[in-house]
Amino acid sequence: MTDVNEILNERKSQYGSFENVALYTEIVNKVLSNNKEQRTDVMNMAIYMIASKLARIASGNPSLKDNWVDIAGYAQLVIKNLEESGSDNVHESF
Repeated sequence: MTDVNEILNERKSQYGSFENVALYTEIVNKVLSNNKEQRTDVMNMAIYMIASKLARIASGNPSLKDNWVDIAGYAQLVIKNLEESGSDNVHESF
């Protein structure tokens, strides 16, 4: 079984310190907090998760493909949710 400290050290080497990622995530979320009440819970959670991935990119190794794939995935989940809800604001180019 992998030691928790081993995992934490691995993550720190990939993403930077937890403290920096937490701070950057909070800053990005504060900037994006406008119009929060106009967004769905799915949108708000996706924005939070994307902010977390952006914070990891800013604090750690920006070349880790997983962060970029995750960002695209969260955006795609919002698009899927919009399409399923029948939103008129979904662009066909997605």
